[in-house]
Amino acid sequence: MISVIVPVYNAAATLVRCVGSILAQTLTDYELILVDDGSTDNSPALCDSYAGGQDRIRVIHKENGGLMSAWMAGVGIAQGQYLCFLDSDDWVEPQYLAHLAAGLDPSEPGFRQVICGSGLIDHAQPDGSVRSEPMIHGAAPGSYRGERLRTGLLPQLLGNENRTVLMSRCMKLIEASLILDSLEFCDPRIRMGEDVNIILPVLLQADEIVILPDACDYHYIYMDASMVHAYDAGMEENTARLFARLRQALAAHTDVLPPETAEAMLGRERSFFYLLEFKNELRSPAGGLYTRVRGWMDRNGVSETIRRYPMAVRERNNRLLMTAMYHPWRPLIWLLGLLFRWKHKV
Repeated sequence: MISVIVPVYNAAATLVRCVGSILAQTLTDYELILVDDGSTDNSPALCDSYAGGQDRIRVIHKENGGLMSAWMAGVGIAQGQYLCFLDSDDWVEPQYLAHLAAGLDPSEPGFRQVICGSGLIDHAQPDGSVRSEPMIHGAAPGSYRGERLRTGLLPQLLGNENRTVLMSRCMKLIEASLILDSLEFCDPRIRMGEDVNIILPVLLQADEIVILPDACDYHYIYMDASMVHAYDAGMEENTARLFARLRQALAAHTDVLPPETAEAMLGRERSFFYLLEFKNELRSPAGGLYTRVRGWMDRNGVSETIRRYPMAVRERNNRLLMTAMYHPWRPLIWLLGLLFRWKHKV
């Protein structure tokens, strides 16, 4: 059986579509766990109404603790051998679970698998239509186990602009024990990068990772940039917490990734997160842009890190940001600040 876990927080506007897409699945051997994370809208009543009409649906009501605490609560009561996560503002095609389950190999008991599907990012257009773009893994579709897994896939999980394996907890079917054995590495206080926090140790412990071809069954609803890309005063602290946990997970799995390989991968990932932190600094409403950005760079050793662990970037805007981190010239940083505040092009 599959346990589908949906964290819910003030999702009354999208929950009907989300749950309806799960109830329409062609594969029926599943349970649905709705975790109400202290919602203040009509979400709790909606969750209870679903549970009242479907034996396979269970509901948890808890105090607000954030996304990670919500799905962890769902994991705690899940009865399925495999876990599947879905966000409450997203939805899936009817064949979603069936496509994921088709990648399982039941012939090897105790062989722990992660089945990875793909998805579509849905952008609402002014005329009411939807423009979709694919979210696909950088690695080729197929089965990764043994040496192919250890040397061909795992060393490339982090530190790349286009993820070798998408690090979202969604779009995957995960053997439940892999999640349970990885919870020790999770910090519920992490708000950005929380999926990397759980998926990295999961993938490090998997016996096989299967990347499915042509499985764009998950619809990720793109939120308005003004909501998602607001300045976060706690991002630097959040990143420090995340990397402490990633380092802990890598240190516990030197049997699959040697320390020097793990350190290089983590260094590249740090360079990647510096791009995100730099964008955040540029969004800050505070004055003194150049002084503030240079203080952030000097405090974290940004230039030294990106030189020691260079990361290839292809997107034009990211290349411009990387240039500014290599050479933090005052006019270039001022220009980037103007782009962020006036046009949000970077």
